[in-house]
Amino acid sequence: MIGAVAAVAPARALGELGGLDRAAIRAVFRAGRRFDVSRELGRLTMPALVLVGERDRPNAGLSAALAAALPRGRLETVPGAGHVANIDAPEAFTEALRSFLDADPQP
Repeated sequence: MIGAVAAVAPARALGELGGLDRAAIRAVFRAGRRFDVSRELGRLTMPALVLVGERDRPNAGLSAALAAALPRGRLETVPGAGHVANIDAPEAFTEALRSFLDADPQP
């Protein structure tokens, strides 16, 4: 959520985000960059859906890599959406999610 708010209104978001000051927000982003559970992804056995907006170019490769690293991962691109796909294209996002949830859960 921090990234989405900061992307829309960076100057205002950094000054007013939950009462956090700039140093605290920077610390949150630094910690997020160090958080890496990629070695554990292969242990997940449940179906997993990775959604990425068609216009979210910075995250397209990361999303594809995440889906590939998950044993039962599936990548879906949300047409017409950017980084906040559920807001940018709510109908397409919901359809992709419903399709995934309604799919046969066979391994």
